[in-house]
Amino acid sequence: MIGIGAMGGGIARALLRSDATKTVVGYDRSRDLVSAFHSEAREHAKAVGKNPPDTLGGALADDPSVVFLVLVNQAQCEEVCFGADCYNLLGLMKAGSCVVLCSTVTSIWSRKAREQFISKGIRFVDCPISGGAKRALSGELTMMASGDEDALAIARPLLDAAGKEVHIISGGAGMGQTVKVRHTYGIACGRSTISPRWFPFLDISRSFFTCESQSVTDIIDNFIYRWCINYSPGSMSSLLPRHWPRQLKLASMRIKCMISSVVRQA
Repeated sequence: MIGIGAMGGGIARALLRSDATKTVVGYDRSRDLVSAFHSEAREHAKAVGKNPPDTLGGALADDPSVVFLVLVNQAQCEEVCFGADCYNLLGLMKAGSCVVLCSTVTSIWSRKAREQFISKGIRFVDCPISGGAKRALSGELTMMASGDEDALAIARPLLDAAGKEVHIISGGAGMGQTVKVRHTYGIACGRSTISPRWFPFLDISRSFFTCESQSVTDIIDNFIYRWCINYSPGSMSSLLPRHWPRQLKLASMRIKCMISSVVRQA
């Protein structure tokens, strides 16, 4: 498990309790988190070695069959998966193993990551998650998994151990991320509303973005990801009314929902 903060740590502990695992290794930039998890793994007789890993290579020294990624953002995923000097998952993992990406990234990045891993014989599952830290710890997350059938077959027992609702999404890697945005949009609409002032804009966007060109939808997907996921309200606080950042984020989710409905139509 790469990334053992609130969500990743919860999933890793759920896997410790599961009969689906023989060993579970947790790795993070925080040495305290790594040491604490290693102690718990030893209590469950599922630790690898006497000492906690202090490098990514050390965490992968036992050649794990599955590696979960639960990182903060796409930039961290890029660094861990494909960082410089081959000291990354692509260079360290063995052929036949499987990467399960639980972080929220763009569908574009997910598809490209799958291609790079497949080129080295490493399987890839795109599996964003939802549910919060408490449900991660109790193994009751909602998981939206997409990927090749052989990769999903390897990962499925672990996904079942970590999730209460495991949805297998057809369409290959990247479609899990698309469904995650729809799911997030649904949650947002359940908690708040979009001001009617946005409706004309949304109606225009509905017709404008109805385009099946993959290159165009990729560009739009990346734009909405940066707006919705990486948007910092503070960066525009001096320019916009106080309530606008929330409205912008909700509107971007709505647009993304519209776009995802026409992506990969057959």
